[in-house]
Amino acid sequence: MLSWFWISFFVGQVIHVLLQAEASVRASSNGIETVRHWLSVMWIPVIGRVFLCSVAMALWLESPALFSKGLAVIAINFLIPMNYATTALFGYVSDSFLDKLGAIIGGRLNVDIPKVVPPPRP
Repeated sequence: MLSWFWISFFVGQVIHVLLQAEASVRASSNGIETVRHWLSVMWIPVIGRVFLCSVAMALWLESPALFSKGLAVIAINFLIPMNYATTALFGYVSDSFLDKLGAIIGGRLNVDIPKVVPPPRP
């Protein structure tokens, strides 16, 4: 059953994706003219990134102490309470965390986490 934690997480994810799309539409560096066009070009990376962020969310739901120990590795040493506000916020910011993690891991292991940025204007 889908819990309210997951619903708030996905609301945060959707808001973040829509804001990324809107920023791309306003940018003059690409040929994207509408949010619908952006989604038609970027849907595969978006789905992949939502999946990876959802795995992190599942880890937090299943083992909050383990999740906090993982955060302690990057110098944040406290238990993050799980409530609707924190799960929605996690949904919103987890994509940015994924970028940082991709830069760290990708640089060492040649792992490519696709950016959610449309290709430049031809």
